[in-house]
Amino acid sequence: MASFERITTDPARMNGEPCIRNLRLTVRRVLEALALSGAAGPSVIRIRIEALKASELAELLMRVVEQCKDDLSSGAMVAATESGVRLRHLPLIRLR
Repeated sequence: MASFERITTDPARMNGEPCIRNLRLTVRRVLEALALSGAAGPSVIRIRIEALKASELAELLMRVVEQCKDDLSSGAMVAATESGVRLRHLPLIRLR
């Protein structure tokens, strides 16, 4: 079975459901929020900010999804950093 260092489980937290890095934000909740966006194509949202509280992470994800919803629905890679949001459309093609 694959191991994901950012996904943790603790029987005393959130009924033992897998959570994002020991936060009270379950993996299920993140996936449900992304599924509700109605995206038809593959997309990636990468959060590159350390030490966010669960509520801050959820708020940031919802802002990024709202801000980039058209791009995400057609397939994009979004990186949220402390300085802003970067967007690249998919598929990413490496030129030789």
